[in-house]
Amino acid sequence: MTFFKNDCENELISLYMEEKFDQKRVEAIVQDYTQARLKDSLLNVDFAKAMRSPNGHIYLKVLRENILDELKLTESATADEFDWWKQPEYLGVPRQYDAESKYNLNHLNNEDAIGYRNLEERAADHDNNYNIAHETVFDKMLADYFLQKRGDYKKSNQLLTNLEEIFGYDPAQLRGEAG
Repeated sequence: MTFFKNDCENELISLYMEEKFDQKRVEAIVQDYTQARLKDSLLNVDFAKAMRSPNGHIYLKVLRENILDELKLTESATADEFDWWKQPEYLGVPRQYDAESKYNLNHLNNEDAIGYRNLEERAADHDNNYNIAHETVFDKMLADYFLQKRGDYKKSNQLLTNLEEIFGYDPAQLRGEAG
């Protein structure tokens, strides 16, 4: 979703710089991003429930306001944004997995199910997540194997965390530096 947002931002900036400004194209870009962001947000079980509540219109209004902020339509452009040599932040930083990110689908792709099939159906019926994600016997066999591996990794990570708490962890000591 981040790459799509950056692409929309760049396209909007280039449209604003054109001699013949096309308002309809700007509206289409914002509409496309809004639809993608709404679909992405609806994959979150809690957000989907909130949208079905009597206060769903408030959530939609706040989402629209956040979209305007995300696309930087509520602030004016700065000279840094037009700098030719500026590199995107993700090129200089090694990719890291953020476990708390709202875009990682942990609520669907966890110890219960694996894969990216039928995400919208899985988000709608969280209790039946495993069966919707794994339709065939072969899918279920593969899922059992990989979910077991995922559980093993989770247990080993927890064990390492516990050992670090018991015995202490000093990165300088591991590098052989005097501390």
